[in-house]
Amino acid sequence: MKEIYKNLDKIILIFTVLIFLTTILVIVGKTAAVNKNILQRLIFLQPERQSHQAGISTDVSAENMFLVNIKSVINASNKRDLFSPFKNTPEQAQAFSNNTFNDTLIEVLEIGYQPLNVEYRGRITFNNGRVVAQLNIGNDSYLASLGAKIVDYTVEALDENSVGLRNDQGKLMIVRYRKVTYTDELTATVKELNSKTKIKIRKDSDFFGFKVLDITPEYVLVSKMGQHLKLEKGTVQK
Repeated sequence: MKEIYKNLDKIILIFTVLIFLTTILVIVGKTAAVNKNILQRLIFLQPERQSHQAGISTDVSAENMFLVNIKSVINASNKRDLFSPFKNTPEQAQAFSNNTFNDTLIEVLEIGYQPLNVEYRGRITFNNGRVVAQLNIGNDSYLASLGAKIVDYTVEALDENSVGLRNDQGKLMIVRYRKVTYTDELTATVKELNSKTKIKIRKDSDFFGFKVLDITPEYVLVSKMGQHLKLEKGTVQK
């Protein structure tokens, strides 16, 4: 008995160590069982999903269905940016671009010279032969005499029948009394047949994804997606 009391501290220490080791073994055993269970679910997860898609009745628990959903989200995240869930893949973007190009139907309705935005609308003739002209420029009207500076034009010639205007680029244009005056710039009116939209285009303008390179009396030269196309008057270009 005296020996027991003498070694009591050692006995207590041994029992404490044994209890500690036993607890660790129990925890390790439970963790291994949980990991095995999860591993089995993951291994059989894909076959269960395939059987369900094939119409075969399977007994899938709510937990497994949750894992199926999680796996599908992970698979989807590998194919797109999680922070941009609605971003098109490059393949989708290319398909959209091709469809847009193929579905656009362009018809050139007419090609002609751009009218000058100046009209010789009215005039006053004095006894001494001096003429004062009413010039409509855009939506505004001006009274102009010889030598006057009106907006971007200088009046260099003026009589009852015409007015000579020189623009800031040095070009002289003759505007007839109550006649339409045209510039030397060609423009075209085009129509997109699907949307029935009509627009007027000029060189260097953009329309329906096309870039206008040049306009001649017979056709409109455009580019799109690296291709050069001639849009002839009266024809439909797809």
